[in-house]
This record gives sequence, C-alpha cells and structure tokens, in this order.
Amino acid sequence: PQALVVVSIPAGRASAWQVDLPFSDRKRIEQTIGFELENYVPWDLDDVVLDYEVMESSGDGARVFAVMVPRERVGELLANLRRYKVDPRFVTVDAAELARLVPPSDECEVVLDIGSSRTLICVVQDGRPLWIRSLDVGADSFGDDVDLGPWLLQVRASLIAAEESGAPTIDAALLCGGGSRIEGICEELAEDLGIDVELLELPESPVNPDMAPQPEPEHALAYALALKGFAARDRVGTNLRKGEFSWK
Repeated sequence: PQALVVVSIPAGRASAWQVDLPFSDRKRIEQTIGFELENYVPWDLDDVVLDYEVMESSGDGARVFAVMVPRERVGELLANLRRYKVDPRFVTVDAAELARLVPPSDECEVVLDIGSSRTLICVVQDGRPLWIRSLDVGADSFGDDVDLGPWLLQVRASLIAAEESGAPTIDAALLCGGGSRIEGICEELAEDLGIDVELLELPESPVNPDMAPQPEPEHALAYALALKGFAARDRVGTNLRKGEFSWK
C-alpha cells in the first residue's frame, strides 16, 4: 500500500515539443502553453492531457519541453491499471524519462535505448529532455549477420530532425537497452554519426546504494521511471495525472 508507482505511455503514442516563449512568468506559461502548441498537433486542446517542464528561464523568456497525450489514452491506461489495484502517482512519456540517466552537463547528448522491436531516442542537456522520438525498429531487425544499415539510417535522420527543431548540436551518443550489448555497435554508430558513442553507465541507486542491485542495460527505462519517484520537486518533470486524472 505504501508503494509509489510510476508508469509511462509509449513515446509513439504521444506528442512532444520544445517551445521558446517570450516570457518566463509561470502563471502566464500555464495559461498560454496550450495555445502555443495547438497548431502543431491534429488534436483539439479539450481532447488532450498536456504538461510541460521549463528547461531554461530568464528575463528574456523561457524554453519549455511539453508533452501531450489524447485524453482517452490516459483514461484507458488508468482504467486498466485499476483492474489490478494499481494507482500510479505519475504517468509520463517513456522516452523523456531517459534523461534521468545522464548526469547534468552543458554538453548535448542523445540516449538511445535499443530494445528488441523499438528504439527510444532522448536528446538531453543538463539532465533534462529536449527532444524525443520512438522508432519502430530495434535489435530484432539486425538479423543474424547484424546489418545495422536500415537502423542507422533512421537514427541519423532522427538526430538531424532534432537539430532542425532547435536542439543544440549533439556532442555524443549513449547506448542502453538490450541491443547495446551487440558487439561493435558503438564503433559502427560512431563512424556513421561522426560523434563519440559509448555505453551508458546507469547511475547508482539514490537509496542504499551499497545494498541495491546494479541495473543492467536492458533495465534502463524501468530504472529511469523509478528514479522519477525519488526526484526532487523541481526535477519531477512532466506528469499527465492532471485535471480529471489527478492523483489523490
């Protein structure tokens, strides 16, 4: 009964945007962020759950990372979980939480979580997500001869799209997920992208680090979601339990 539960919606079923606003007042951001994003998505504002995180703020304005998910998808998820007597404190978008695995830095890095059937992409700076995407291709597509060609093509196109959307030039790539165990994948990706590529070293547990088991690469997403439950208030990030879906 005391468990704090964090769940996520797949990035492929959400929409995420980075927006620059000419003001930084939190109340004004809350009042206008929906209208700023309305032109980017095929959904009516009344039909979505929207939350955001302020990435940078100054007297000149604010940079905001926002996510939105159709209201019916959030309701469906919570209804299914209630059948198992699970009441999550946080509902988030999976790829965005991968940023928690990267130590804060001025460098712009990209986390690639390579699963069996999909790859999650999260462009990160200062420990916060700037841009996310989910590719419907993963390690299963590499085949017995480990042909990375089609996968590399989609990853490269995604990183170009990230920079075109306003993300800084990406300095390095960090790999996790079960697919990151494939021999030679770091070297081949580094050669293709022309940036440093290495395996992501998952951070130690914030509670009882000496006793806690060390997560393996394939645990990266679950571990990132767990870290959200331990985050300080100003680092909680986005949470889709809002309005009629608010947690009580």
